Amino acid sequence: RICDGEEYWAGGAYQTTSGIYYDVYTNMHGCDSVKATVLTVDAVPSKPVIQPIGQDSLRSSVGGTDYDWFFNSVKLGVHTRSISLDYYGDFEVLVYNNDCVSDTSDVYTATDPTIGIIEGDLTYSLYPNPAQSVIHLDGTDLQSFRLLDLNGRTIMEGTLDNGTNVIILPALSRGMYIMEILGEELVARHSVLIE
Repeated sequence: RICDGEEYWAGGAYQTTSGIYYDVYTNMHGCDSVKATVLTVDAVPSKPVIQPIGQDSLRSSVGGTDYDWFFNSVKLGVHTRSISLDYYGDFEVLVYNNDCVSDTSDVYTATDPTIGIIEGDLTYSLYPNPAQSVIHLDGTDLQSFRLLDLNGRTIMEGTLDNGTNVIILPALSRGMYIMEILGEELVARHSVLIE
């Protein structure tokens, strides 16, 4: 197998199309042997475009036999055409047709639709997401926050002031966490990726 645009020596020449090619070999005793080469030329997938599906998944516009998804330039180990949108940031995808690979898609930046929403008289925003050691939480009429792991265990909590709050994160394993932002009652829950 070769990819479109490559060539393979068979039938006495470099071949670029699928087919059966024959080579005849004669040994020193004058006996001939024939080697048949079945050559398959696979198409190289076109450059994919990442398409959102609702608010909870992304999909490659191009189909293939395998896929490689990347989040913030890190390979995710996901090999399906669609991927769950469990966190927000920059996504890219490669599409394979057997051993032939597409160009990398353009970056698709997924943003959390709940960031900066207004609920009643409360306006707030949380950034950066993904985060490393610090999270900024801006808003008014906010009282406190809790950072939870995906099992619901509280990792840290604290009070909030009006304006910009700087939350210094403890040393955490890379992965998904939940930030609960509270006013007089629960205001919002945000998924936060810690890098």
